[in-house]
Amino acid sequence: MARADLHKVRGIVLPERWDDNDNLLSVMIYTPDDEEYAVKSDSMGKKLFSMVDENVEVVGTIKEQNDGQKIITVKNYHYISSGDEEYEDDEGGYESEEEEWE
Repeated sequence: MARADLHKVRGIVLPERWDDNDNLLSVMIYTPDDEEYAVKSDSMGKKLFSMVDENVEVVGTIKEQNDGQKIITVKNYHYISSGDEEYEDDEGGYESEEEEWE
C-alpha cells in the first residue's frame, strides 16, 4: 500500500456496537468537525476498545461505503492527553503495526 493512502483522523473514541451480553464489538472516532469514522475491528482496531472516551490521533486507510459511512483501518494511533499536544499510547510510547511510519 502506498503511503499516500494513509490519512490522519483526530477525535474521541466512542462505543458503536455491543453484543447481547453488553460486550463491546466496535468503536468509532468522532471528530471535532462532526465527522464519524467506524473503526475496523481487526487486531489494531480492537486496541482502541480500551480507549473509549479518550482523544486519539489515528492513522490508517479510509474507505467510504455506498451509504456514506467511512471506515478506517487503523495502522497506528497515538493517545492525545487533555490540553497536551504530545502523543502516546497506553504504555507512553508509539503504537504501530508498521516499523517505518512518520
